[in-house]
Amino acid sequence: MVADLIMSEERFQSLPEDVQQAVMIAGKESAQYERQVYAEMDARIREELLSAGVEFTQPEIEPFRERSQAVYSEFVDTDQKQELLNVIEQLR
Repeated sequence: MVADLIMSEERFQSLPEDVQQAVMIAGKESAQYERQVYAEMDARIREELLSAGVEFTQPEIEPFRERSQAVYSEFVDTDQKQELLNVIEQLR
């Protein structure tokens, strides 16, 4: 499994440029791998549960998105926050 790597900005900046790049590349690759592993695991577990007779329901997403707009309006009040929100929305 993949684990988070956490370090201070100061420590990260103290690393040589090539090491910073390696850390960033490895982080992106490990995030993709982690998502793939979790998706495969979720699919396997879902199939096992379906085989056992479990029924799944899917909520309608759009009402949740519509209601969250008020939160965005209230808290996304800087360009940096808007940029972060844009990145999150691209992940959908």
